[in-house]
Amino acid sequence: MKTTVTVREYARLTTGNIPNPTLDVAQVSPSAFDWLCETSSRFSKAGAALVQVEGRRWLKLDNYVGALETPCGTRIEILPKHFEQGDCIQQSRALLRRMIQKSLDLPTRKVGATALQRFDAPLTEWVMSSFLEALDHLIKRGLRFDYQRVEEEQRYLRGQLNTARQMRQPPGRQHQFQIRHDIFQPDRAENRLLKTALDIVCKTTQDPSNWRLSHELRSMLLEIPSSRDTTQDFKQWRHDRLMAHYQPVKPWCELIIQQQTPLAIAGEWQGISLLFPMEKLFERYVAACLRDSLPPDATLHTQRSSEYLCTPAFFKV
Repeated sequence: MKTTVTVREYARLTTGNIPNPTLDVAQVSPSAFDWLCETSSRFSKAGAALVQVEGRRWLKLDNYVGALETPCGTRIEILPKHFEQGDCIQQSRALLRRMIQKSLDLPTRKVGATALQRFDAPLTEWVMSSFLEALDHLIKRGLRFDYQRVEEEQRYLRGQLNTARQMRQPPGRQHQFQIRHDIFQPDRAENRLLKTALDIVCKTTQDPSNWRLSHELRSMLLEIPSSRDTTQDFKQWRHDRLMAHYQPVKPWCELIIQQQTPLAIAGEWQGISLLFPMEKLFERYVAACLRDSLPPDATLHTQRSSEYLCTPAFFKV
């Protein structure tokens, strides 16, 4: 059974017993504690800080927000440290989703009664639910098929006869035809990526509604193979007019497959991990909000290297 631990930035984690856990102090299993220590050392070598080790029994989280899953099944949800009163968890989750959606320019879904009831779900379940909703809408509109050239040996003629290969047939196999023909099938880069993301959701979701919908959709995509090279398939994702109805599902597919983490920790543990540096997320969120409020003839430039908040003249004595 997977355990979910909800904390916020700079919270402290321990393996000892915590009678009254809060958003700032929580207990994790020894295996999760050890995995966080190992992951932290790899983060530090790459110039990032995930946690700070405080003795043998305490860890202090840094300024990353999102969700992290350990090999033992512990899910750690890290929320922004923003609200102090009221329902802090629900308000912080809503704020984090709003910032991620605005910063990454994710499609905004229509909020209905069901969405309102599920609004307090953890971050990973929200991402998976949004992906499943977009994929369900895409399948109802229809998947794109493509022609693929197949060269094979058959006892009958189909398509074109491969004359060069047929002439090289040995006498004992001249009754077999070397043919080439096209097959109209859904095996294309976009569909392979969707199948890969759907497989991840089926294995990791804990929400009953997500589990049921993901397996229903999976049964509809049985003939589509999973992607063997996601990087190359994302490069082959087409954006022409015929693929316009695929665009709403692509950002969610990228979030699930690529998993926004400072390092590729998913290579060793196949779990859902979505971590965002809070200061970078806040900068992009502010920039996106300012860009929406600008007049039509104005342009917003972010992180201009030619501009400074302070100059050496300010520090002259």
